Amino acid sequence: MPNRLRNSRIFCWVPFILLLTVTACDDDDPTTPAADDGPYDLVLTGTVLPHASQLLHVMVVRDDTDAVAVHGEIVVPVDGNFAFTWNGLLEKNVSYCIDFYADHDGSGSCDSPPTDHSWRIDLGPVGGDVSRDFQHDTNFTEICGSFVTP
Repeated sequence: MPNRLRNSRIFCWVPFILLLTVTACDDDDPTTPAADDGPYDLVLTGTVLPHASQLLHVMVVRDDTDAVAVHGEIVVPVDGNFAFTWNGLLEKNVSYCIDFYADHDGSGSCDSPPTDHSWRIDLGPVGGDVSRDFQHDTNFTEICGSFVTP
């Protein structure tokens, strides 16, 4: 086969291969997954050993509306470790805070520190899954106004 004929066959395939390459990388293709716009997961873990066997209340609040996104509570295990996981809770570009307290005096409601121990973790604007680990400290935050008395 003459080289000229063989070369022309190769050149016939080049545009086809380029077309396949461009089509495979086309961002407007409706089958291409969209950018990750949420919702995102939130995981809160930690250790509050001084509050073993006490009730720990946790609330996630939107900063822009003060709306409660979720509320949870657990009895802290004897080792003091706790974990909360909320799937698909957080919205993209929305700021949240996590308010939580240990019912240190056992009254069943949130009492201002140091009666109960309470904290706040600011998350800022969310852009993906969030994970926070909290270790007990005495830098208490007055957040009892966020919690409704049972």
